[in-house]
This record gives sequence, structure tokens and C-alpha cells, in this order.
Amino acid sequence: MNLKKTSILAASLLLGTALAGAQAICGYSVSASDGVYTPLESPTVIYDASAEGAVTGDGLNSAVFVPQGLVSAAGEVAGYPIGFGFPLGSQTLTSFSVAGAGYVSFGGETVKVAPGVKFNYYNDTDLDYAAGCASQRGVMGLNADGNVTKISYAVLGEEGSRRLVVQFEKYGVCTSFFNDPGTPLDMQFVFTEAGDVSVVFSDLSAFTADPMFRTGLRSAGSYLYAKGGFSAIQTAISDSSNFTVAKSEPGGKTLTYTRPGACVVPAGQVSDFTLSATSNSISGTYAAAEGADNYLVIYGPAGSLGTWAPVNGQTYAAGEPLLESGEAKAGYYGPALSFSIANLEGGKAWEFKAYAVKAYGLDGPVYNTADPAEASVNTLPAGASASVKATGENSITLSIEGNAAGDDVVVLLNTYCERDNYGDRGLFSAPEGDKAVGDVLPVPEGFTPLYGNQPENAGKVAYVGAAGEDIVLSGLEASTLYYYAVYSRNAAGVCSSDVARGEASTYIAAPYEGNSIDFPRYRLPGGWSGSTLDNAAATALVNDQVYWNRADNTPSQGTQIIQQNAKINRGVASGITSWLQPQPVVVNERHLIARFDYCITEAANRFTQGAYNDWADDDVLEILVSEDGGETWAQAAKYEKGTNPQQEEKLTYVSIQADLNAYRGKTVLVKLNWVCHSTAGFGLNMFIDRFSVKQGEFPAVPVVSVSEVTSDSALVSWESAQTDYQLAWKEQGDEEETVVDVENASSYTLTGLNPLSDYEVRVRGRLEDGESYSEWSDAVSFTTLDWPAVEAPTNLQADLTQFAQDSKVTLSWDSTDDMESYEVAYREASSTEWTFRTSNEPSLELTGLQEQTRYVWKVRAFCTHDRETAYSANANFTTPEASGILTVGIDAAEGNAYTIDGRKAARGEKGIRVINKNGCISKVLIK
Repeated sequence: MNLKKTSILAASLLLGTALAGAQAICGYSVSASDGVYTPLESPTVIYDASAEGAVTGDGLNSAVFVPQGLVSAAGEVAGYPIGFGFPLGSQTLTSFSVAGAGYVSFGGETVKVAPGVKFNYYNDTDLDYAAGCASQRGVMGLNADGNVTKISYAVLGEEGSRRLVVQFEKYGVCTSFFNDPGTPLDMQFVFTEAGDVSVVFSDLSAFTADPMFRTGLRSAGSYLYAKGGFSAIQTAISDSSNFTVAKSEPGGKTLTYTRPGACVVPAGQVSDFTLSATSNSISGTYAAAEGADNYLVIYGPAGSLGTWAPVNGQTYAAGEPLLESGEAKAGYYGPALSFSIANLEGGKAWEFKAYAVKAYGLDGPVYNTADPAEASVNTLPAGASASVKATGENSITLSIEGNAAGDDVVVLLNTYCERDNYGDRGLFSAPEGDKAVGDVLPVPEGFTPLYGNQPENAGKVAYVGAAGEDIVLSGLEASTLYYYAVYSRNAAGVCSSDVARGEASTYIAAPYEGNSIDFPRYRLPGGWSGSTLDNAAATALVNDQVYWNRADNTPSQGTQIIQQNAKINRGVASGITSWLQPQPVVVNERHLIARFDYCITEAANRFTQGAYNDWADDDVLEILVSEDGGETWAQAAKYEKGTNPQQEEKLTYVSIQADLNAYRGKTVLVKLNWVCHSTAGFGLNMFIDRFSVKQGEFPAVPVVSVSEVTSDSALVSWESAQTDYQLAWKEQGDEEETVVDVENASSYTLTGLNPLSDYEVRVRGRLEDGESYSEWSDAVSFTTLDWPAVEAPTNLQADLTQFAQDSKVTLSWDSTDDMESYEVAYREASSTEWTFRTSNEPSLELTGLQEQTRYVWKVRAFCTHDRETAYSANANFTTPEASGILTVGIDAAEGNAYTIDGRKAARGEKGIRVINKNGCISKVLIK
């Protein structure tokens, strides 16, 4: 057995039993009757306003009387004995105390008392059991003009019909809150042995206005009230309405609470049991059941309720476990025809049962356990959680943790702020169905803006897919406050009702006007930060304020409806610091001016307030800039006493601004920092109307371009407002630039450059004074082209003049200075195989050629800087016939070699072949 769960169930049972008894009080019926107020004879007096030291006046409201005397503090004390067991609800009580406010509290051996609760006795947790009729406007203890307030009691009747009567004589009842002396009234409370309670009023003719009372019965945590008046009595449970006694009522009017009988099982069960669900809650409604005054709803995950049934005499508190498993629980117990259960698991199936209950009476509650109404529903998918991980100029990165089911998420973005009395947030509609990125959701029908323009949509889908740590939403506008909403969406296309919401600002990029119409109220917008209230560190709080003219939807001061406000409640000489920091600023242009428009008011006393123009010594208002994420700050602008601008009127806005040109090309943080040493008794206020980033005025800077780039030259052109210029250029990596004055021209050709080299060039304009210049333009980089190609050799020539004598041909061609060596290819015209020869000169001698043969040849050059040409066009030549007659010796032996006229000869079968010096066969001699 699970001892822990068992102990919980046991404790719940005890609590349920106590609640069941308390509910009996709600079954009393209330009626009115005519009767005669009969004063008590020789009662026990517990209060006499004429007695020495007695409480008088409105002190009677807080007086509680017990046998020991006045009670000074709440607690448990011995009370007056009733003399019989008085049944109130399901409790039998034996002692009582009397409160001067007009009620009686009951107990057993001790009674709980609570001085000072006055007419609130009906719901004060310091009391357990009480009944009364307390004046809603208060009472007075009278001791003048023959009217002396007395409170007394007596126990009357025989056993079985005894009654306790508590009498308020000449009781000063007020009908207004202020300066009411109290009108004398005689009133009695009658508590019978049968358990009935009556309030008996004497004649009311002395009243000039109808007195109002809080009259009812309290038992533990439950109470029943009578409201309305004698002409139309109504009862209410756990209510706080007045019972008005008309001054025209006849004397002796009696209001009676009659104790109920035993509860009976309701004849019917609830019908039309309907459920609706969100991601983490389920609400239900049902129609009333015949004979029921309460209803029990139980619930649990599908299949968990089983055959469990409620037990008569026990109530079940919401959330109470019904089974040891802990899954089945009580969802609602009470008289309402609707309920709601929160903190449920999303995306889960749940089952419910509803029972009709009779609880307002004795021995209750009793349950109709036959065929309870049943219903089931699924909670919507559980939601996701999301936070901003990073922002950029055109992007926001979210870190999203999905639900336990692993459902996809749908992320919506909007720039429109929906406003209501509970705070401001982005306007979104749920993305029901199969929404895709780029889909736009319509504005809810009938939506009316509190102020500002009608929104264009209720969100645009920015992402659909799995959750993750780095969900990048890109393509956004710079300088924009975005609201986001993250929904879970299951495979069926059902979205969660639990939505993760937030906001983030993209980086500021000029021009930024700082319109705050869509900034949220009650907090700084996402991406902004400001000082927080810290008295010990003398730091003032920066928050937002709304300055809105409801008549015409315009700002009531300055230019913005929503401004930031640094409020110093009381100045101190040691100084109080406050600061405001927008989202990062992208310094992407020259001379971007960061500007804060502000005004400061000072209040020396509670009746005057004016512009704070006479600053205290050491006051500083400055703009600080950080390029390392806030680690270090540099001062970019500063006001101090004597340099601060003067506000013409209390709410005249002035400005402080800083040129961010030194940070061009960087993303920086900009902070407005205010250190104030004023000792104004009723403080100061700085209203920051607008932060803007716009380009300031400065002399035109040339816009430079480079064209017509060759291997050794480039044309530099520019546009600007000046006439004369300076141009500076250098090869990248060089330390020094070459500076050239260019007059009356807007272009210049750079020459003598190196091929395949990187250069940069910039230009500035000479201003009208002839001596100063504009800023240099941004450097423009370019790369020269490769060395130019060299054309193939031309004018190919073949010199054959030496062929007949020396058997050689000299080839030649035209060359250039770029050419360093050559390659010649030649072949017989009838062949396809080339022979290759190289040369370091633009000529080449060929030997070993056949006579009377046609040759084809071509040449290419190898040049400086690793260049080479293509082959030239083919040229050709034909070798001539070799000249001269050869004589061969007759004694030459066959097969032997001979030398004839200096030439070699060889004998063959048919004669002797003669080979020239160049190796060519010149003739064959016949034997």
C-alpha cells in the first residue's frame, strides 16, 4: 500500500466531512413575519453604556463581550454558557460571545472571537460559528438624551423548547458613514433549541433613512445571507449584499432562519454535459438536475475513472485525488452549473463524470450515483516556450523548446501592438489549419484599436517546423519592434491555445525616426533597456509613460504617445543616475546623428513644477557609445551646467546628439546617461520623447568608380559637387599613396600599373575656400588585367640559296621584344608527322632535307612572364635538285664504301649511291 497516498486520502476524507457539516448552514430557509418586540425581564446585562469605563460611541463596533470582560485580541476564550445544546447547521454549540457590532459567535468549551471585524463577521476566517444582524454603516454606544445602550441576554423556556435571547436595547444604528450619532433601535436575536434563528426589530419610526444590515449565519467556511428587504427577501450563499429594513416597516418585524431537515437523494442527474478544452484547461457546463443544489464533477485521463462513486456525507475538494493511483481527481464541487479545471497536460484525452448532489441540509451531502452524466475531450497540444537568442539588422533568432509530444511549432510575427487595461502585446489570431510561411492571418472581426491605426493583419507566418535552439527569422525590416507568438501544432493541424509570446527589435539602421506608436505600455520594448530603481545605488527607474489625448488620439505632450520617463522622487546632493539604451545601431552611413529629444522638469514643492534649466554643479547629460557590446563606453556628447540647452517652457523639448562617424562600418550601442545632483524636494522628471538616427549635413563626398581596366592602366571617374579634386592611389599593401591634383575634371587615367595587381583609389573634393577638402571617398579597389597576349610570329621566310651547295635551308621570321625563344615544327608535305626544333633566335637552319621535296613548317614563340603564342600560319618551301657529276672508281669492290670527290659512296647490286655532305642521296651511279 502506498502510505503517502493513503494518508492524503485520509486527510481529504476528514476535510470533506468538515465541509459537509458546514454546508448544512446553506439549507436554512428565511422568512419574515409580524411580531411584537418584547423586552426581557431581568436579563443578564453584559454591556451598559452608562457604566463607568464602558465603551461608548463607535468604539462599540469593535467590542466583543465574554464573561471575563472585553476581548482585546482575536483568539479562543471561554464564553457565556448557552444552557442547552444549540444546533447551528450540523454543529451543536454550548457557549457564545456577543459583539457590539451586532452578531453572536458560538463555540463549545471555548468560542473564537475577533474584535474589530465589525459587519464582516460573515466571512472573517477568525470566526467559526456566528449569527447576527450588523449595521453596514456602523453602530454607536449611546449614553445621552435618555438613550442608554445596553446589551443583555437570557435563556427562556422549558427543556425541549428553550431559547437564548440576546437583546440590544437603545442600540445606536448608523445610516451614514460620517458624523452619524446613531438612531436608537431595540433588537433581539433569538436562538432556539430546535436550531432556528430570529432577528426581531422594534419600531423603526425614529429613522430618517433606511438602515442597512448584513444578516446571516456562518458555519466554518460556509455562510448564508438574507438580502433585499422584508418586502422581497432573497437568500444568498457566500454573498455580501445588504438587507435593507425600510423605516416605514411596522414595529415588531421578525426575520427568521429555519433549520433545514435531512438531505434526500436528488431525483435526477445533470443533462447537456458539454466540455471545451484549451492546451492546459478544460471547462464544462451542464443543465440543473431535479432535486440537486450542488454538483460533483470528477475527471482523469481516459480510462482512469473506473467504477469509483462518491460516498454520502463526504464532500470532495477540487484537485483531491479519488484513487490511490492519483490520476482520478475531483474537478469541481459546488452549486454552479459550470466549472473550469486548470494546469492539465496538453494533447491528452480526458474523461469526466458529473453527479447530482443534495448538500444544503442535515446529514448531507447525498449523491445520486445512478448513471452519472459522462463526457470526454482532448486538451489541445501543449504549448512551446520561446526566448530571443539574438537579433540582427534584418533577422531575429529564437530559441524554441517544443512540447513533450515533439509537435511542430508555428511562429507568427507582427509589428502591431494590441492594447488593453492588462498590458500591451502583439496582435495575433490563432493559425488554425495548414498554414505555411508567408500566410497572413486576418484581423479579428470587430477589432477596434484603442488608439492608432487599424492593423493590416493579425500576424504573418514566419516559420513552420521543428522546434530548435536557433530558429532564424530572416528578411525582416531594420529598426523595427517585432512581436512574436509561438504555437504548437500537432499532426492533425490543431494548434495550441497556450502561446509563447515576446518581442524583439531588429538593429536600428538609418534613417530611424523613432516612432513609438507600437511600443508597449508598462514596460520598455524588447531590445531596449533602462536603469532600474535602486535607492542604495542612487539609481532612478526608467519606464514608459503614456501621453495620450483621448479626444483626438494625439500625443498630449511632445510628439509621442509613449515616451520613456526617468523619475527622481526626491533629489540628493550625491547624485542620482538614470540611463536609457535602445537596441544596437548599425552605423552604415557617414555622419549618422544619434539624437535624444527630452525635457526635464523640477518640483521644489508640491505646488510648483517648472523647466529644469539651472542645473546643479556636476550635473551631466551625455551620450555614451560602446562598440564591444557594453563592456566599455566612450563619451560622444556631453552637457553640463552652463552648456545645457534652456527649455523655454516646462514641457519644451530640447535635444542632445552625437555624430557616430567615428564608428562607421560598425554596430554600436548608444546610451543616454543622466547624472543629476539636484536636491529638489519633490523630485525631477526627464521625459525622453524620441530617439532618432539620421544622417547629418556634411560637404559632398565624391562617389568613385573605376572602369576601362587594362594590364597597366585604369580610368577613375567620380561624381561630386566640387570642381577640383585630389586623387590618391596605391598598390594594396603599400604604405604610401601617390596623390594627384585633378583640376576641372571628374576623371583621371592611372598608367604604369602592374598587371595582375590589386590597387585602391580614393578621391576628395577641394572646397570653396580652396584650402580645405571634403572627406576622402571610400577607397575603391580594382585588379589590373593579366599581361597582354602576344601574337604568333609572322613573315615566315625560307632561304634555299645554300641548299645546292651546302644542302641546308635557313628559316626566319619576324619577332618582338616579348619573345624569348621559339619552337619550329616542320614535315614533308606528304607526311603527317612533325619534327620539332627549338631556337633562341628568330631563325633556324635545317639540314638533312630531301632534294626536290616540298616541306610545310610553322613557328611559335615563348615570351616573357610565362606567356606563349599560338603557332603561326603554315608556310612551305620546296628543296631544289642538288648540282655536279660524280666519278666512281672502277676498282671499287661490291659492298665496300668509297669516297668519291669528298663524298661517301657505297656499292650496291645496281650501282653506287652517292650521299651528300648533308646526308641527302644525290645520285645513283649505274655499274
